[in-house]
Amino acid sequence: MMETKRAFCATWMDNGFGDTAPFVKEMVPQIRLHQSLPAFTRCSLDARPVCDDPKGEYRPGKYDQDFQQHADKVGGINLWQRWAPAGIVDELDRWAITVWLATPDKDGRGGSPQDSATTDLTPRRCQKLKVRPGDKTAWTATAADGEILQTGTAQADANGLVTVPGLKMGREKIRVDIRKL
Repeated sequence: MMETKRAFCATWMDNGFGDTAPFVKEMVPQIRLHQSLPAFTRCSLDARPVCDDPKGEYRPGKYDQDFQQHADKVGGINLWQRWAPAGIVDELDRWAITVWLATPDKDGRGGSPQDSATTDLTPRRCQKLKVRPGDKTAWTATAADGEILQTGTAQADANGLVTVPGLKMGREKIRVDIRKL
């Protein structure tokens, strides 16, 4: 799912699946079938369920030495990024969204483990924005007060997907705006 830049979240523990309840309760009810959404990849807060270069064979109950030494046995992927579905702009030449990291509830639970992170963001299920492989885009990340935090360009990949690389996120909401050039 990461390689194809799909929207998902996952958790695991050393004895099976972990708890995705905070994400599921907060974000899933807001997702609409015919609405675009962001796919996040390579978040600096993500754990690593596998190693970069597995050298051996995996069978249930049997792991190679590389996996034992380098993979995270407990963790999650895409648990902390949040977005505002109601504010998504999906137009012919533009896509925009408001994103932030999960903030703790009134009891101090559920927030991201750090105040900031970097992640890649890819618009998925676009209804109007259509980019072809090789199309160039410009993107901007703006704070709520209008301060420009980051800018860059991105080229659509072979599947026509545009990815904003290394987006810096914090607990404060930021607006990411992608425009075709």
